[in-house]
Amino acid sequence: MDPITDAYRQWVTGHETAMRRAAAQAIAASNLYRELDAELSVKFADEGRSDTAIAEAKAANLALSSAYGAFSFHSAKAQLHSAVLQGAQAARQLDGVAQLIAERDHYRHLALHDPLTGVYNRAGLAEHWQTVAAGERLGLVDLDRFKQVNDEHGHTAGDTVLVSVACQLARWGTVARLGGDEFVVVVRPETGALAALAPLWTVTLPGGQRIRVAGSIGWADVIPGDLGATLHRADAAMYRLKRRPVPARQGRRRVRDAVSVPVQPSAGAR
Repeated sequence: MDPITDAYRQWVTGHETAMRRAAAQAIAASNLYRELDAELSVKFADEGRSDTAIAEAKAANLALSSAYGAFSFHSAKAQLHSAVLQGAQAARQLDGVAQLIAERDHYRHLALHDPLTGVYNRAGLAEHWQTVAAGERLGLVDLDRFKQVNDEHGHTAGDTVLVSVACQLARWGTVARLGGDEFVVVVRPETGALAALAPLWTVTLPGGQRIRVAGSIGWADVIPGDLGATLHRADAAMYRLKRRPVPARQGRRRVRDAVSVPVQPSAGAR
């Protein structure tokens, strides 16, 4: 049960109990009236009062009893009405609070996440950095020849590549998009082996064509509490990687050359 419904029900239940209690008091007063009516009849007869006097006394007693019953009923009715109003007001207040919380969470999400890929942005990464621990690693990812994808297939295809790569990086760890085709992935020690895999991803474009997208990754051990220094180390590792002579990077060069080359389905593919 949601808090709004629960609060409203508690208000109504409490005052319904009060109304039933008042109704029980009214019934008790009615029973007392009957007893007094019988006693008055006997008493007045013994005193030799006239039938008119006895009738007037009974009428006065009935009027008092009716007035008390009406008072009890309307008092309980007023309490219940007040309970409904207060419950409705409480429900509106709780609903307003719930809406404010939802709006706060919505705008907080927008402030911390990249609108295209749904992963963290720089601000989100900075907040996440408060939870990283020694032993984790940060990979600075730069897609190779991403401009070529946009030029050959269009910007919609480029957006598809970014979204797909972000999703595939998320299998390694926590992902953030720093801007353009640059990502960060933070991996825990137990997933470090995955980080050794070649940064090569298969992406299906909106038209159904499948291409391979490669990237370069500079790795650095995280420095808890210092995101800037960790990024600087990863960027330096990326810079050293890209400055290596071609023979030393031969394997990676082949991966880079696979950018935007259509994937040929194997004979057994379905």
